[in-house]
Amino acid sequence: MQNKYLFFINTFNPVIPLYRGLASHWPLEGWKPCFIQSQGNYREYQTDDTSNIIKKNTKWVWIPAFLRKNKRWCSIFYWVLAPLEIIFAKNLSGCVFLTQPPLFYILGTKIARCRKIPYVIHIMDRHPELLSGVNILKQESRLYKCLSKMSINSMKNADGIIAIGRCMKEDLIHQEIDAGKITLVSNWADDSIYPVEVKDNIFLKKHDLYNKFVVMYSGNMGLPHKFETILEVAKNLEKYDKIVFVFIGTGARRSEVEKAIAAGTDNIQLLDYQPQDLLAHSLSAASVHFISLKDGFEGIVVPSKFYGALASGRPILYEGNSRGEIARAIQEIGCGEVIEPGNSQQLYEKILYYYENSSVTIGDGNRAWNAHNTLYKQELSLEKYLNALTIYFGKATDKFSSSS
Repeated sequence: MQNKYLFFINTFNPVIPLYRGLASHWPLEGWKPCFIQSQGNYREYQTDDTSNIIKKNTKWVWIPAFLRKNKRWCSIFYWVLAPLEIIFAKNLSGCVFLTQPPLFYILGTKIARCRKIPYVIHIMDRHPELLSGVNILKQESRLYKCLSKMSINSMKNADGIIAIGRCMKEDLIHQEIDAGKITLVSNWADDSIYPVEVKDNIFLKKHDLYNKFVVMYSGNMGLPHKFETILEVAKNLEKYDKIVFVFIGTGARRSEVEKAIAAGTDNIQLLDYQPQDLLAHSLSAASVHFISLKDGFEGIVVPSKFYGALASGRPILYEGNSRGEIARAIQEIGCGEVIEPGNSQQLYEKILYYYENSSVTIGDGNRAWNAHNTLYKQELSLEKYLNALTIYFGKATDKFSSSS
């Protein structure tokens, strides 16, 4: 009996923990997962997973070697060549479309329906709303309205939808997507992340951070995130010699941190993404984690860096709208504070409060670690994800079999 293939469509490597988990715990008998990814390595630090379980389940979408560091060209080649994988694949029985590249699922779902196979959309970011939020598209434009209509139709016709936040699910229902086909599955941190003791922390030693109070931002520095407030607070806290702000990652807003350093703010360190085998050490180097999301992006983006911060067992300061998934989680867990967007005084005071009250810092960190283990551990979210796929594709297989 030949395996039926289920394609997971996504351009780049940050979802490797998802793929590793799926391949390791695959529940659908007679089905085989296949991950369709770009050969591009346009991120400054690209996750390199060489495990056999990933290799044997991945098809790489070709791109010339000299273009692999150019994100735009990676997306173009993916848009052109990935559809051919769906069209000509043998024994293809379903597709899961992740929302990278943006709106690719509109094209992919049309092809899936032409092939009379079921599909599920895993919504990591909502488009075209995100494009509007970063001022690439105006909501009143014809193009936005057209893309929005096609996106909603693709979701309405999907056999299932996986959303990563409650506000995201609420917004989809508001767009008249059937609530019964939406499953809420939060992101999760890789199992390799855990609280590393100070005395054992390689990252602290390497970057001369022993005996420092570290406020850390670790992850993508993209346009939906906000840095004005934290950089203002960093400047105002320069008089405290032991407080250091560490920014790790890349993205469109990294230049704002670079400008702050160039302007003379001397309590900031700016680093590139850390290797996977040092991630537990770098995240545990934080005394408190800082995460931000610009007002209006709740329900559109759910910062996945939150789950790594939880796994490191450290408190979290989140600057963003209280409606957002991360704000809700922090308030429910009691592992930090939600900062009103733009309220630099509130952020200033909360950092000092943690700095001056180590018992509170430890207590909130312990609650973060407990929440990771009881609510957000990889195996828990992965179980929900796999159960959802089993239900979606089990029902869809029956439906398409009866209609053929």
